[in-house]
Amino acid sequence: MPTSRQIDSIPVQHPVLGAAVEIYADRRQALGSTFVYLAFITLGLLGLVLGQSDLSTGSALLGLAELAGGAILGLYSIRAAFTAARRYRNPLTLVVGRQGFEYAGGNGPVAWDEVATVSDPASRPGRQATLKVQLNDPADYVVRHALSPVARVMLRVNHNDLVIARDAVIPVEAAQELMRKRLAESRPVAHGESEARSDRALRRPRPLRRSRPSPKG
Repeated sequence: MPTSRQIDSIPVQHPVLGAAVEIYADRRQALGSTFVYLAFITLGLLGLVLGQSDLSTGSALLGLAELAGGAILGLYSIRAAFTAARRYRNPLTLVVGRQGFEYAGGNGPVAWDEVATVSDPASRPGRQATLKVQLNDPADYVVRHALSPVARVMLRVNHNDLVIARDAVIPVEAAQELMRKRLAESRPVAHGESEARSDRALRRPRPLRRSRPSPKG
């Protein structure tokens, strides 16, 4: 019997990431995001027009600032609108696997050894608004994934964090918990070594106290 319920996630076998979970986007939210970013593109074009006008009237500093701001906003909005429209056509937004993850609008699969943490520093605990990944070495990530100049600028704008799983059907907290679990599972050796050191410290014999000779009376 057909159902109108959206599919939020399904288990799959990814050719690179191994056993994984595919997480899907809400197509209505993706469509809404597309229109929002199209409006931002208009604002970016307006900034370019105002910048050229101010340059022609002799306000060089203000004109250059408006041109730079309009260009950055326009490029960001074009990329974001394209990504949102692609999420509407193909709602797959994130794949979380044993070996790493891959997200829509990204630059290919990301291995867990490239990841430092999974968190949104700007969000309050328990109220995550955005799913972000902090990289171990952003410079190595740029080289390893052969980022384009626009992608490098966007990585810098996001403070070298990867912003992923936009418009996902499942809550951000659920996706974050899944990624943290896989990240922890990818580091069993380090975890085992730390536990072994702790066990050895607990079992370490205490030094024997020497009995002090009683004073001779």
